[in-house]
Amino acid sequence: MMRITSTQSTVEEPGRGILSRSVVLNWEVVLFVTIFLLAVFTRFYLLGDRVMSHDESLHTQYSYNLEQDGNFEHTPLMHGPILFHFTALSYFLFGANDFTSRIYPALLGVFLVMSPLLFRRWLGKWGTILASLMFLISPLLMYYNRYLRHDTPSILSAVIMAWAIMMYLSGPENQRRRAHWLYIISAAMIWNLGSKETAFIYIAIFGAFLTIYWLVRLAQHYFWINGKPLFETIIMGMSLAGIFSLLMILV
Repeated sequence: MMRITSTQSTVEEPGRGILSRSVVLNWEVVLFVTIFLLAVFTRFYLLGDRVMSHDESLHTQYSYNLEQDGNFEHTPLMHGPILFHFTALSYFLFGANDFTSRIYPALLGVFLVMSPLLFRRWLGKWGTILASLMFLISPLLMYYNRYLRHDTPSILSAVIMAWAIMMYLSGPENQRRRAHWLYIISAAMIWNLGSKETAFIYIAIFGAFLTIYWLVRLAQHYFWINGKPLFETIIMGMSLAGIFSLLMILV
C-alpha cells in the first residue's frame, strides 16, 4: 500500500524574514546624526539675513575683487589670505550674496561641532557626545561659525593639529609614530598660519606641551621615574598657575 504524504513548503515569502527581524538602534549613532542635523540647521538657517559687519564688508569686498578680476594683494590688516580664496571660490560656484559669503565659516562650523569624534579614543562615548553637544549650543562658537572671519578656520585647524599630535603619541599601536601624522600636523599648521596670526599662539601651546612630554620621557628613561604622575603634576601646576594669573587680572 502506497502512502502519499504532503510536506509543508519551507519557502518563505519574499521580504518576510527582513520584516520580522527585530531592529536594534545604535543610540550613539542616532545622537550624533541628530547633533549633525542640528549643527547644519543652526549654522545655515537664515545665514544671509544678518547685515554685514565692518570686518565682513572688507572680507567680502576683497574676495569679490579676487573672484571678478583674479587679483589679490595680501596685507597684514586682512589677517590670513586663505579666507579670501575660499570665499572667492564660493562666489564662483554659487554667486555673490550675503549667504554665499558665509558658507566657508558655516561649513567649517559644522565640522567643528562633530570634531570631538576624532577624540573618542580618549574622551569615551559620553565624553564625545557631551563635547559635541557643548560645541553645538555654544553661543560664542555659533556666532563666529555664522560670521565671515578667520576665527572658525583657525580653531578647527588647531583642533586637527591636537588630534594628529595625540594620534602620533598615543594612538593605536599600529598608528603611533607614523609619518602621515606629521604630514597632517604640518598641513593643519599651514592652514592655521594662513588663516590668522593666532597660529603662533597655538604653535607655542603645542610646542610647550611637546617639550614637557619630551622632558618627562627623558626623566622616565634616565632616572626611572614614573612618567605619568610626573607629567600630571607638571600639567596641574601649569593649570593652577594659569588660574591664579587669571584671578589676579580679574581682581
